[in-house]
Amino acid sequence: HGHCRVPETFKDDPSLGLWVKGQRAQCKRQQARTDGPIPICWQKRISQLEEIGFEWQVARGPNKINESDWNERIQQLCQFKKEHGHCRVPETFKDDPSLGLWVKGQRAQCKRQQARTDGPIPICWQKRISQLEEIGFEWQVAVGPKANKSGWNKRFQQLCRFKKEHGHCRVPFVFKDDPSFRIWVRGTRAQYKKQQAMPGGPKPFWKKRISQLE
Repeated sequence: HGHCRVPETFKDDPSLGLWVKGQRAQCKRQQARTDGPIPICWQKRISQLEEIGFEWQVARGPNKINESDWNERIQQLCQFKKEHGHCRVPETFKDDPSLGLWVKGQRAQCKRQQARTDGPIPICWQKRISQLEEIGFEWQVAVGPKANKSGWNKRFQQLCRFKKEHGHCRVPFVFKDDPSFRIWVRGTRAQYKKQQAMPGGPKPFWKKRISQLE
């Protein structure tokens, strides 16, 4: 089937369709709880489901994309960035736990789309990836400033190796050797545009990164 959208009336195994529906309902309840963080067991279950491409919100009808839900989340993410200056929504975001899980889900979905071998990335997902990158979404998020610097240096060295092998830095959109590397390259270009457009110019650490890349 190529997806995890098991219909509620799945003839081959009706109980599977009901179980999938139940997982979505349970997730909503866990996200809405006010007596504390989501239990570890449920965080693990949610991660397991997302790793195989489980979608928490599904549009009705075959091959339809729930654009209204997508656009609503994009607006929420833009608002988060306006308030916090970045798109790194923590998974345990107290103001809206579901937004943190959605952001985590987008990273997982993008990795799956980049790794697919049954054809090119669908146009709808290419559009979504571009939308997220335009607002400064980061596909790889390190923990702490030192880890972030280490992650940058690691990717930069990887780019140097790519240039040595291929003679250029134009990493293709579908880079099978390391899909996440292509995501980093796209994200870096998007960040560059944003830094250049800032009233005071790029931030000091970005000036250094730009020099390294150029």
